[in-house]
Amino acid sequence: MKNDAQLQTEVINAISLTDGAIATTIGVAVRAGVVTLDGEVDSLSKRTAAGHAASAVGGVVAVANDILVRLPEDLRRTDAAIAQDAVDALIKDTEVPDKTIKVRVQDRWIWIVGEAETEHQRRAAEHAVEKIPGVKGISNIVRLTPRRGEPTSDGGGPASNRTA
Repeated sequence: MKNDAQLQTEVINAISLTDGAIATTIGVAVRAGVVTLDGEVDSLSKRTAAGHAASAVGGVVAVANDILVRLPEDLRRTDAAIAQDAVDALIKDTEVPDKTIKVRVQDRWIWIVGEAETEHQRRAAEHAVEKIPGVKGISNIVRLTPRRGEPTSDGGGPASNRTA
């Protein structure tokens, strides 16, 4: 098992491989395999990439991504422009269910709301909007509502309610 110092070094290296420039702006702390990332970056995609890189390191048990997104003035966009781009992105993504997922935008933060039948659809909605310029963050609060008669995540469904 790796100690915390080894994990810290490997996480820093993993982040450097995704984008060497952000590695110098991000702090990495490790305690009992839990990695905390802090610092500032200029885009949500860089924040997300750092979190994914840290999660992929063997021995990491959890990641607290406390990296702040500070957008340069030239990348700051209105909430209305971000909302329109988010709607367009959801419409174009064929894996996102039509008419059951919507977005709200406040202070350049996107909230994805509504219902999806599968976790894959729920995640597809998030992936569809995560590269929109000028976004500080995304909260995906889409509820999973499997079709009636479809198996649930526990492998159940209507038959799972029966007793032997």
